[in-house]
Amino acid sequence: MLNATEVDRELNEIFQKLIVPKAAGLADQVDSENRFPFEVLALLKENKVLSAGNAEKFNGKDIHVSQQAALCRTLSHACASSAMVLGMHFIKCNALNRWASETSFFSDYLLKQHDEQRLIASMTSEEGIGGDLRHSQAAVMINAGEFSIEKSSPCLSYVNEADDILLTCRANEDAASSDQRLVLLQANQMKKNIGRQWDAMGMRGTCSHACVITGQAGIEQIVETPFAVIANQGMIPDAHLIWSSIWLGIAEDAYNKAKKVSRKQFISEEGTVSGSARLQNEMQNLLLSLEAQITQLGEQYVLALKDADDKFLRSSDFAIKVNSLKMNASMMTRDVCLKALEVCGIAGYKNDDELSVSRNIRDVLSASVMVSNERLITVNAARLML
Repeated sequence: MLNATEVDRELNEIFQKLIVPKAAGLADQVDSENRFPFEVLALLKENKVLSAGNAEKFNGKDIHVSQQAALCRTLSHACASSAMVLGMHFIKCNALNRWASETSFFSDYLLKQHDEQRLIASMTSEEGIGGDLRHSQAAVMINAGEFSIEKSSPCLSYVNEADDILLTCRANEDAASSDQRLVLLQANQMKKNIGRQWDAMGMRGTCSHACVITGQAGIEQIVETPFAVIANQGMIPDAHLIWSSIWLGIAEDAYNKAKKVSRKQFISEEGTVSGSARLQNEMQNLLLSLEAQITQLGEQYVLALKDADDKFLRSSDFAIKVNSLKMNASMMTRDVCLKALEVCGIAGYKNDDELSVSRNIRDVLSASVMVSNERLITVNAARLML
């Protein structure tokens, strides 16, 4: 049996030799054509990456969230959209492994997910709730051992390509908007009604179309644990660690392009430290600071999960750190990409130059709107008053 380090090394080699080169070669096309990176998904499935986070008893590799984030960071150097699709899928699988895998249905489902490399999408956003994933309008309607659900989302990432969808909803028709559950709908149990097509500034390959999902399934596909617990102790920290790592990878790619320009200037000017070299130093400091924050929080989180330290996972201190990571990542990576543009100049501004940072900038700007920074500032401020 491979240990965690060996698994990480094995997967990293697969990414470096197969998946990243494929993603890099297609990234501009995926962006310009506003299309899904089908070829990257095919490689992820072929190499059983979509079940890598599953427990070994479900034939997965049981890699923890920091290892998942590292893989997504590596992929984001080549194609941020591909990395975001993989990251969102990992977050859903993690939730099922931690909170649903003891039931016979979900135990069988996770085995099936591995065998078929099923891609799982997340439907937490909803029309009319202003981006607050901790409230739902849609409710499950339960009747004779089955439930039905209808939910409308302003943007549902890779909705057309997903095999299955995990969505949030009210626990029943009479439940409060914050009394939520996660439910799983498989491809043959739902209908997807696509509305507005995804035509966004960046992250274009995620194909996050507006959509109405209607479906019906057995009540065994409702995760019993309240979504409040799943969100606060798992889904939100998973998301912010993985997303921040993806944004870090985007910024690192921009930094590397700028470094080529700075180094060329340094050589041509016979070792004179120019303004671009100073900007390079500023970018490096931002990247190192963010990497350290991701690493530190990831280590604390993974250890708490290993020790089943619910007290730490429920603490305001942990929640504040998780939200702060997301906010810092969105600001630091944006600043790095804009500084890289200053260094690269007109080459960085052009879309058809090898030093272009256009896609880096557009993709990284998603960071401030994927769970609004303003909302997180308000949440953290309220917690600090306790």
